[in-house]
Amino acid sequence: MKAFLECIPCILRQTAEVAKMVTTDPKLQLKAVRAATRILGKADPAKMSAPMLTTAVHKELKQVLKTKDLYKKVKEIENKKALAMYPELEKIASGAKDKLDMAVRLAILGNVLDYGAILRFDLPALLKKIKTLKFGKYDLEKFRRALISKKKILYIGDNAGEIVFDKLLIRELQSRDCEVVYAVKNEPILNDITMADAKSVGMLKLTKVIESGSTTPGTLMSEFSAEMKKAYRWADLIIAKGQGNLETCDNWDKPVFFLLKMKCPYLADRIKVKTGDLMLWQR
Repeated sequence: MKAFLECIPCILRQTAEVAKMVTTDPKLQLKAVRAATRILGKADPAKMSAPMLTTAVHKELKQVLKTKDLYKKVKEIENKKALAMYPELEKIASGAKDKLDMAVRLAILGNVLDYGAILRFDLPALLKKIKTLKFGKYDLEKFRRALISKKKILYIGDNAGEIVFDKLLIRELQSRDCEVVYAVKNEPILNDITMADAKSVGMLKLTKVIESGSTTPGTLMSEFSAEMKKAYRWADLIIAKGQGNLETCDNWDKPVFFLLKMKCPYLADRIKVKTGDLMLWQR
């Protein structure tokens, strides 16, 4: 999916935010923004996806700010916050009449933990009204029917913190005799999860975890690791979390269910939903 012209100022905003997060040196902050401006000044949104634009900028930012993981502290905080909430999340999931519906809602709700997005949310408040949250697209019955015959699932994760919410849906899938392989990033990009995050929240104890090979905030087939290629061939259904995956996995030749909270008004307009809408969508 091609980027929007508006992706350029959005990425510049992200650059300023992350520069201030990593360093208090105003000269270094300005250097980071100038580096991003140079890269974006040469970019053609019509020829790249938004995740590809972000990756190009972040490779330079890592050099300028002298760190391999720009969001390391943020990810640690978000994982700890989500783990602290996990007992409450388990109670909500186990007490639901429709356990699949609730596990999906919780997994999508975890997507609000995204420091790359403009919007911020009060997660505890949202948990209190989770049963009434509205969806722009909610293909739950399609998903429910698919799980009857499609038992081999490749689950592509997204953000730190959110990974803890994913555990609830994976447990529900496993209770339906599904086998799940969970994919994470090979290296840090934004606050996306890596193998280190998966280990820190106990995901490896729950299911098989692989590195996808992806270096972008989405998942590009051209970057698939050997393990990811094998998992893709093996899977008969794919769950893709987050907006970055929606922008990069939209033309795959297997059933893909996208789970996310829509945070971009331009992408929302393109697919006919509203900014802030929750989505379970088989495109």
